[in-house]
Amino acid sequence: MIRIAALLWVLIFSVPLAAGKEKPLVLMGVKISGLFDTKNSGPYNKIYSQLIDGSGLEYTLKEAPLRRAMNAFEKRDADCLLFATGDKNIYIEQGMVGDALLISSPVNFVALKLYSREGAPVLHDVADIENSYIAVDQGAINIGRAAEQLSVEVDQLLPAQTLAQAFLLLNQKRVDAVMAFDGDVKIYLKTAADPRAYGVSETLSLGSSQDSVIC
Repeated sequence: MIRIAALLWVLIFSVPLAAGKEKPLVLMGVKISGLFDTKNSGPYNKIYSQLIDGSGLEYTLKEAPLRRAMNAFEKRDADCLLFATGDKNIYIEQGMVGDALLISSPVNFVALKLYSREGAPVLHDVADIENSYIAVDQGAINIGRAAEQLSVEVDQLLPAQTLAQAFLLLNQKRVDAVMAFDGDVKIYLKTAADPRAYGVSETLSLGSSQDSVIC
């Protein structure tokens, strides 16, 4: 972790050369309870502290859920995003210039999974959800991309603002599965008010993400 923090320190300190030294950097933290959250500290807060402590960096830290944080970064209201996908294509699709992006080494790897209701069959193949309704954690993937990944119609997908909302829809039998990152789900289940043994395939993965710092 110390090596990662050192790499991130070098990355962020390269930004003022392009952004100008007349104002502090704006760092936008992607808020995920139990992972990176100023009120509910998690492992990414430790990496952030190693990155910042003793650096002498002039900065302002803001915090928002993924979609709002991404919007702020895309609109140049933030200089750096902590921590989000390191897939440069995601940002290029939103109109950003790929050559202008600085992306750190990965902090963590997560896989996109399908979670079925407790007691229901585990989903081992995308074909198993042909006529199903899926709650999609919008902190992991947007509805359009999810429809492509699952080869289903968009109207079969219900956007969920949080994992709690997604699993509530599943528990209430309003959807047949939840699409989310496995790392986020593990953290959510540790603090969930009503944790359950949801089914998930060890072999089926709908994609992966490398959490990084992007400037």
